[in-house]
Amino acid sequence: MQIVANGKWNYQKLLRFSSAPGKACVASLYLLRLETEDGALVCNTLTGELALLSPEEKRFLDSLPGEMDPAFSQLASHRFIVPEGCREDETAGQLRSLLMKRREAAGAICHYNILPTTFCNARCFYCFESGIRHVHMSPETAEELVRFIAAHCSGQAVRLSWFGGEPMLGRERIDQICGRLKEMRIPYQSEMTSNGYLFDEALAKHAREQWNLKKIQITLDGTEDVYNRTKAYPGVRDNPFKRVLRNIRSLLENGIRVNIRLNLDLHNGKDLAALIGELKERFGGNPDINVYIQPLVPEVGFDPVSHGEEEQAALKLHLQELRKMLEKEGWQPFRTEKLPHLKLSSCMADDPASVQCTPDGILSKCEDQIFQHTIGSLADGIVNREELLWWRERVIHAECAVCPLYPSCRYLLAHCPVNRGKCPPGEREGMISQYLKNMRTVYRQWKKTGQKGASEPV
Repeated sequence: MQIVANGKWNYQKLLRFSSAPGKACVASLYLLRLETEDGALVCNTLTGELALLSPEEKRFLDSLPGEMDPAFSQLASHRFIVPEGCREDETAGQLRSLLMKRREAAGAICHYNILPTTFCNARCFYCFESGIRHVHMSPETAEELVRFIAAHCSGQAVRLSWFGGEPMLGRERIDQICGRLKEMRIPYQSEMTSNGYLFDEALAKHAREQWNLKKIQITLDGTEDVYNRTKAYPGVRDNPFKRVLRNIRSLLENGIRVNIRLNLDLHNGKDLAALIGELKERFGGNPDINVYIQPLVPEVGFDPVSHGEEEQAALKLHLQELRKMLEKEGWQPFRTEKLPHLKLSSCMADDPASVQCTPDGILSKCEDQIFQHTIGSLADGIVNREELLWWRERVIHAECAVCPLYPSCRYLLAHCPVNRGKCPPGEREGMISQYLKNMRTVYRQWKKTGQKGASEPV
């Protein structure tokens, strides 16, 4: 066996074991397999380790369940095989719980989702913040937030996620917070979720230099007419669609990665196909841009979408077709890391190292529940531990326990307002397909480097 990519070393240290000769064993549930020109690649989706098996090891793995052969003890020590009857889902849960407790005990909060304002310059009919109270962050609250960050980051670098509303309507507070962190010599980098309309060339450069903006997510709802009608910017005299595309170009030219999210519903499915072609023509080949697609969340907004069974089936078909288009054009239809591994948290809601701050200094955990389920305030600190534990509750369906992607699944939080419940149709198959491609890519890169370092025989 040769290790192509090392897994998480601390996971392996805690999980490593030897299986006794003669004991019944089975192949791990958490394996992805891929045949290559040189043999069989296997990836352990719990540890993230990728290995190239010898022909003998592959034959033994394919012959399981069966008795453990000492000649293949390395397969056991690297958890490609496990004892028969092992509850791997329980093992994954225990490992997650242990490492989460360690993270919580460390006490550092290094990720801050900050709303400098809840105002927005667009009027999207599907906005989940419809009806939310509108407030701008004051200079005093911004200063309180800086002090909170300094007191809770334990001297570590922090990640600032600017959210809203439209965060660019509160850019004075972004300037203030970043400026003060720089004065206090607290290293930071930032990212943003924005509609992109309020940028220009100068602000794109400013964002890179002053905010250390590394990436931004911008939503597009269709080609020019559909986009302008959906966003419904009040009081504008220019063409918002053309302006946003120019701003995307400016952001890219300043080294800021752009993730374009396409929001899909029945009204724009065919139009999004045309948009994908236009985006390919404008930005295709740029490694700093990615395009992905998500269906609109039903029953939210001032004019919420709602579908019957036939409409849901049509929407599913649109989604599958458009994701195939994105893949054909070189954009990943699923947001995946190179290789899957156990995720300690699904999002900031169940991550003890993350917190969200509203414009008026309320602390919470979920960007979709901005003023609900709060955990404290800048003035009082984090005081509601019951709420923290509530966000971490998980639900596991019967099929989850045997799914190879269970360790990295993001659909298990019992109270998530968006991803709660089972995987969307086609999601599991699509992500497995993407991971298999990633495995092949990592393997080819490994071969080009001369199979050194992590590739030494174990």
